[in-house]
Amino acid sequence: MPKLFVLHKDNIPLALEEIRSVCGDARQVGDFALSDGGGDISVLAFTRAAFEVIRETADLEASLREIDWPRFVHGSFAVRVIPKGSSGLEKQIAKAIFHSIKDPKVDLDAPDSEIAVFVIGSRFFITRKLMDLDQGFEERKAHLRKSLKPISLHPKIARAMVNLTGSREGPIFDPCVGTGGILIEAVLTGREAFGADIDPEMARIAKDEVKQAMIFYADCLTFEGDYPFVVTDLPYAKNTKAIDLDGFFDAFLPRLRVWKTKVAILGFPDFIDTYSLLEKHSLKAHSSFDIYIHKSLSKRIIKILL
Repeated sequence: MPKLFVLHKDNIPLALEEIRSVCGDARQVGDFALSDGGGDISVLAFTRAAFEVIRETADLEASLREIDWPRFVHGSFAVRVIPKGSSGLEKQIAKAIFHSIKDPKVDLDAPDSEIAVFVIGSRFFITRKLMDLDQGFEERKAHLRKSLKPISLHPKIARAMVNLTGSREGPIFDPCVGTGGILIEAVLTGREAFGADIDPEMARIAKDEVKQAMIFYADCLTFEGDYPFVVTDLPYAKNTKAIDLDGFFDAFLPRLRVWKTKVAILGFPDFIDTYSLLEKHSLKAHSSFDIYIHKSLSKRIIKILL
């Protein structure tokens, strides 16, 4: 059955591409997404909740009569209408379910089955909730981790970058690993994880933070190996040692072909002309997303297919 996703509204294009990468397809319907694909939706970062679509219809009343409710309602149930504000509609749906199942029991606080009807334009999407997606990102923010170095990507962004690869198991390689935030999210989603950093302190911290990953103290510009999925937040000098950024990016991008990379998800600072840089190296952005970080920095997340 199709799935309907309630998206985080802070970056709907990124949320859609993340679902496409994990599930294989997604299309936007209002502020929501629909997908007929599979994949492990429990890993999604920019999605609030996922629902199974029982019926999409313009005739709600007829559909309520036709649905085999015992197939979808087990134990206690509750009905939600989205957007809120139509108690009459909730009562109509609840009544149809109540009279169609054996020993009906309504529980508005902690139901075993939650039926949600999304009203989008002139269409009704009758759904059953599959899961809420609370990934605990706030508890894994860099300043709360034991390294005490608040220079890592927000875990929500790191998770989305990992998911954008479309890789189900990995391996994920972060050649500028820093304190290991990207690899933490890779490991939490069941992927193999590898990292490297030219700064010995960063490599040491990352090894301590992500014990399940293999992390090297090494220069990514000379590091060898085959890494089909590269995910990294490239240095941008404000929180790193002074480097020639243009020279570094020019030397870094050709490494993707050395590593036989299939998909690269790269985080650039917004002050870099990323499209000209990619064109210079005969690379093309499959998709890109601008993310506000704070008043002096935004990120551009670029997905490259090689």
